[in-house]
Amino acid sequence: MPRGIIAKLVALVLFGGIGAEGVHARALELAVPPNHPVAVLEGGRLSGVLAEVADTALRQAGFQPSYVAMPFGRIYPLLAARQIDGALSVFGTPERQRTAWYSTPIVTEYSVLIVPKGRSFPFSRAADAAGKVIGTQTGFAYPGFDGTPGVIFQPTPERANNLRLVALGRVDAAITGSITGLFQARELDLMDRIDVLPVAVSAITLSIALNNERFSEADMARVNDALGQLLASRQFEAASAAAGVDGLIRRFELLEQP
Repeated sequence: MPRGIIAKLVALVLFGGIGAEGVHARALELAVPPNHPVAVLEGGRLSGVLAEVADTALRQAGFQPSYVAMPFGRIYPLLAARQIDGALSVFGTPERQRTAWYSTPIVTEYSVLIVPKGRSFPFSRAADAAGKVIGTQTGFAYPGFDGTPGVIFQPTPERANNLRLVALGRVDAAITGSITGLFQARELDLMDRIDVLPVAVSAITLSIALNNERFSEADMARVNDALGQLLASRQFEAASAAAGVDGLIRRFELLEQP
């Protein structure tokens, strides 16, 4: 084989151009919701802890991914109709898994209660929050509290408003994301003015989804093999630090069910 071709092949291997499919990686386009710092596409640049790990895993599995920004509200219907190749940072319910393969979870986002500094209260059941004023985000559901009497919800359209209200002691608590919400609290320099209760209201796992008509179960198995190695490596720790979420990706206990 001519030396020039050998050199090109070596470069492709070193820089991710060759995956399990061979010399020519298979192209696919994935939707990316605005979910900073988990995954986001801004100005054509992909970033976020999940996005970085997912992109590497896809390339190692033999794909050449490209990305398009898209809101959650469009992604799930298009996945259900099998009209897009796939998506990042999505949650695979049993119904959604009928039309797409969902990867090994990359991160878990918990809905946690934050309280003003020094004002923690016992919280292991939803009923423990009876009589409390709890900030929520407009348009979000909190099934962990379904049917719980005496909890006073105070919705607001912006997550940052809830963070500030808690820091100022104007509500007893607020529900926020263990990664996205606490990351924003860090950005707003509020972490030293709030406490995080150790029991979460609910949790969702975020993954890669691939259209199950355009891609096979074996395709997803290769992605999962790559993810398994990455999630157990220092590369995941490095991606977490680069995204500013080091210390935020952790496990919480969940509310006791009645």
